[in-house]
Amino acid sequence: MLLPLPIVPSNYGALAAEISAGRITGGNLASKQFGRADYPIWCTLSQPPLWRTTADRARDRFGLKHIDAGHLLEMEYPVGLLKSEGVSLKPPTVLDSWANGAANWIFAKRRGSGGPDWGYTVDIDGGGACGRGSTEAVHTTFLVPAGQGWKISLRVYGPVASSAPAINFGKLLSNVAI
Repeated sequence: MLLPLPIVPSNYGALAAEISAGRITGGNLASKQFGRADYPIWCTLSQPPLWRTTADRARDRFGLKHIDAGHLLEMEYPVGLLKSEGVSLKPPTVLDSWANGAANWIFAKRRGSGGPDWGYTVDIDGGGACGRGSTEAVHTTFLVPAGQGWKISLRVYGPVASSAPAINFGKLLSNVAI
């Protein structure tokens, strides 16, 4: 959602329109805090946006069961920006998924060895498959260095048009190796 942005307007629909029109860009984030100290920042690897055609599909792919309204914002930034600020990626945990009372986030840890210790989301698509979603990790908040905001690209998906689909926990347990 647009809520954790360090640019806080009184109307999030207007903010979404400004981002979509290119009047607010990653450059506006230079010298600002990225994220909130009391909330993990969830991230994923850059992937082809084929499944992000709508806010509803992106919400389902990320297992964000608690989102039924508003806009989703994609903020793409290079891992080098994190490294330059001493921020490391961590696998998500149950504690992360319940941050700030969000008890509805659905995710699973990735099994296997090698590479970063990532988790992955559960795709809660309307078909009820509850299959593997997107690779994900968490990191802490950080200050975007002056002059580096241009490395962050913003894209709005939304508004969310429908409620999240029901979770088929039987399929979830059989389709996702937890």
